[in-house]
Amino acid sequence: MRVLLGVVAMLAAVAAAWAGPEAAAEDELRMAFTSTWSLPWGKLEGTRVSGGIQHDVALAVARRLGWKLRYVLLPASKGDRSELDRHTDLHCGIDPSWTRRPEAYHWSEPLFDTSDLLIGHSDALPVRSLSELPSGSRVGAVGGYRYPTLEARFAAGQLKRDDAPDQARVLEKLTRKRTDYAVVSPQALGWFLRHNPQSLPAEWRVTVQQSAFYCAVPQSSPRDAAQILDAVHALQREGELARILSSYSAR
Repeated sequence: MRVLLGVVAMLAAVAAAWAGPEAAAEDELRMAFTSTWSLPWGKLEGTRVSGGIQHDVALAVARRLGWKLRYVLLPASKGDRSELDRHTDLHCGIDPSWTRRPEAYHWSEPLFDTSDLLIGHSDALPVRSLSELPSGSRVGAVGGYRYPTLEARFAAGQLKRDDAPDQARVLEKLTRKRTDYAVVSPQALGWFLRHNPQSLPAEWRVTVQQSAFYCAVPQSSPRDAAQILDAVHALQREGELARILSSYSAR
């Protein structure tokens, strides 16, 4: 009997060893990220994601599902990623209007507003609309990003585009008055003011273009998209998303 039990135990161990990687994969949430993430969206330590809104959202979703979270690095390019998407299960922080093929994803509801805002330093001329921006103004922007409502004036030289690697650098330039105006998300502005409360820009704000924070599951993912998105929506419904955002906003 002992011999039989020993053989059974050995076979079970061998089976577990063979099934281990596949079993782990079945309980894994593969979250897409890019090397351009910066706080408040994502904190990168080399190629490891260790914090930020995106990280906290993905970790909370994985915990609700009872799965492990694994990050998959995608190139920063905004080109067609369909071949890479099959290696991921979740993308967050994107808007359907930013993708070439929104039909290639299962989308969440819009979770919160991320509309880009035009702000100015305290000495810049206040404006109520983009059309009031003075000709020749230097506008801080993130390199590689398109701003449809400003592109024509950038191209014509009516506005001078001043690029920085991320929104934190854009805000630093504005604070030092190296630019007159800047385009940033409400979340980037809130995070900057949380750590630089003395660096207050002018109080007025003008919306540059509308966008929202969505999460999406690629059609190519083998995971149950409804199950993942249900977990995402539960974060919003039960107040966990609001708690995450509050930890990155201005105090």
